[in-house]
Amino acid sequence: MFEKFLLCLVIVIAIISFVSADFSCFFGDTICKSITCRGCTVATCLNGECMCTLCS
Repeated sequence: MFEKFLLCLVIVIAIISFVSADFSCFFGDTICKSITCRGCTVATCLNGECMCTLCS
């Protein structure tokens, strides 16, 4: 019984983090750097949002 509750809790937390996080940062900095911030020198994820700086 406790295992089912723990599994449901993990799934709910994962869904909440997926919905609230920026999609490009959900899978890491790779998508942020290569797609969202294409043409920018510095691209990083901060607090679930992709931040682009030094863009040309």
